[in-house]
Parts: sequence; C-alpha cells; structure tokens
Amino acid sequence: MATRRKLISGGTGSGTGLEATIAGIGSGSRATLAFWVRRTGNATLDTIWASDTGADQLYTSSGDTGVDFIYRIGGDNSETTAEPMQTNTWVHVTLQFGVNAGTSYFDASTTDSALWVNGTKAFELNGSGTLEVESSGTHWLLQDDGADGGFPGEMFDVVFVDDIYDPSELNYSAADGGSWKDLDAGVGFSTFGYRIDGQDTGTVGADSSGNNNDFAQSTGGSDVTLSDTDLPAGANPATGTTVVMTGAGATSSVASVNIEVGQYLRPSQDGNAGNWSPSTGSDLYAMLDEANPDDGDYIESSNLPANEVTQIKLGAAADPGVNTGHVIRYRYEKTGSAQIDLTVRLTQGQGGTTVATWSHTNIPTSWTGAEQTLTTGEADSITDYADLWLEFEANAP
Repeated sequence: MATRRKLISGGTGSGTGLEATIAGIGSGSRATLAFWVRRTGNATLDTIWASDTGADQLYTSSGDTGVDFIYRIGGDNSETTAEPMQTNTWVHVTLQFGVNAGTSYFDASTTDSALWVNGTKAFELNGSGTLEVESSGTHWLLQDDGADGGFPGEMFDVVFVDDIYDPSELNYSAADGGSWKDLDAGVGFSTFGYRIDGQDTGTVGADSSGNNNDFAQSTGGSDVTLSDTDLPAGANPATGTTVVMTGAGATSSVASVNIEVGQYLRPSQDGNAGNWSPSTGSDLYAMLDEANPDDGDYIESSNLPANEVTQIKLGAAADPGVNTGHVIRYRYEKTGSAQIDLTVRLTQGQGGTTVATWSHTNIPTSWTGAEQTLTTGEADSITDYADLWLEFEANAP
C-alpha cells in the first residue's frame, strides 16, 4: 500500500507554529535538513525552519533585496543568501551541516556545509556563517515572528537526517523540472533525526522516522494543519492513482488521441499498433509520454477506420491501497464529416481483462473532453499496477 503524505499548512496569529525538543547530537556529528516549501501570500521574516535562537534559522523575507520573495540564513546580511521564491511555486531546500570537531553541535561555517535550492548548490556556508544546531534544543517549523501572524504557505516532507546527503539522495528529483521522490535506501536518522511528512496519523507534527521526535503546536495563534491538496510534482496523491489523457489534431476523417499520464503512469511502450500511426517518428508511445501535453504530436487512426485497435502500455505504479480516485481524462475529435465512433478501454495486461470501457458515438469535429472515474469495483479489479494498458478503438460504421 502506498504511503499517504500531506501538506503542513501554516497557521495564523502571533506565536503559531510547530516545535519539538531535539536531543542526542554528539561531538563529530553531521546532518542534513531537506524539505519542500511554498509561499501562498506575503510574509516578513517568518520562520520556515529554525533551531534554538532567532538568529540561527532559515526564514523568509520580502522586499529588502528587490526580488519578489527571498529566504535567508543567519542573523545579518553577511550571512545571507537570497533566492527568488515566487508565489504558489514549490521550492526544494536542502541545508547541509558540517561538523566542528570537538563540539556538541553542528556548525554551518565548517566543512561540507551548504544551502541547495531546487537541486543546485546556491550558497557555500564554509567559513561564512554561524548557523548552529545545539546538542539539545528546540526546533521550529512555520513559526510566526510576532509581526504578521504566521507563515502564509505550506511545507511538505520535512526530513532531518544523520550525515551529509545531496538533494537527489533525499526527497528531490530533477525529473520533470523538479519533483518529489522518496529517500534513497540507507539514509539514516540516528536518534536525533525526524521526518514530518503528514502521514495519515491524525497528528500534524507526527515523526515517522521511528524516533518519536514529534512536533507539537506552539502556544498562540491558530493551529498548523494538514492538507491533501496540490502536493509537489511526483508526490503520492491524496486520492489514488490518476491517469490523464488529452487529444491533439489530425487530418482527413480519422480519430486521434494524445495522452498525458499523471504522477505514476506514463506511456512506456507500444503494443499492437493496428492501423494507428504516430504524427512523427515510428513509436506511438513516444508521441504520448511527455510530462505536459503537447498538441503538436499525437497518434491517429487510418482514414475511415474499421474497428481499428491500438494498444499502449502504461508505466509501472505502486498500488495506491485505495479503490477511489482512479480517474482517466481525455480529449477526442475527428476531421471530416463521416461518422467515427471511439471506444477507450483500460485493461489488465496486454489484450487482457477489461477493467473499464467508455464509448463515444459519432465523435465531434472539435476537441471534446471526457473525465471517467473508475467505480470502486473496477478499481478493486486491478491486480497489477505495473501491467496496465490502454486500448483505443476507432470505427467508421
């Protein structure tokens, strides 16, 4: 069953936020902090993450460097790095803490310390910062600074792990211009690490690392909450597996289909092509596998098709563990005046058992959208999410 993770949404009012006492950081330790964050409104110096003191924090600011929005490290401009952070855009942040030998805290002014933004090292902290994490102290998330009532936005999958890791080893992938991924095997939390990822525990600050380093609501303001909507690209969806299909142009009297598949499933190989053809090249699936739909490429049937069927395999997906929220969306059209009927089937295996079927009689000459939700019975009939196929059948009766 796939893990359900949720957004951590900032509260409102003075003092709002999450906090926890984190202990066990020993001499010679190193650590990495990584998370996704999105700003949905304006903020002034509100904390995204902090440890121990107001000067030692990763926080937000606006207006003082001429960019739309920035986040900074440290308590003064000599320890500041500014990166654009546009409204309603997910940003991935990684902060690596090197070790100051012989002390009982991480010190970001020492070896291997750096700030990464969206998978790129943005700022070397070696010798130029004093951001520290004490051996035992308070950590905060989405903390209000007392001026404007809480961070206006969300965090997702906050991890604090033992040792130094690059973003690609944690919860960042460069795929699709930046998307969520799970932690690599072998990433450890020691006793001081935590993972606040909004799993379905009913508690907003629950730690899923196994260390029980749970974050509690801070005193004051309205509570920080969990949310199901608009997770970063690639993250586990809140409601099952989504398959999306869209259409693009054709010539003569033919049916044409273009597919964009959601977070888990994308076209991965051709089956029996039938008399369908790609708009360019030789592979049907290659016309359909883009992350965002491209109406410049598509697949199409022959002119006046006679029950012509083509098969496209979808990429593998984890079993979502639910039988709701399985949605297929697509667009279709024809060119010419002859009647064309289109049937769309989702099958378990190539040419195998039909999971669901949708029929469209005399499809129109302009693009028309369809949204099909599997019934719970249809979703339950899926036995292998790594072997799902789509069939498109065009017919001119």
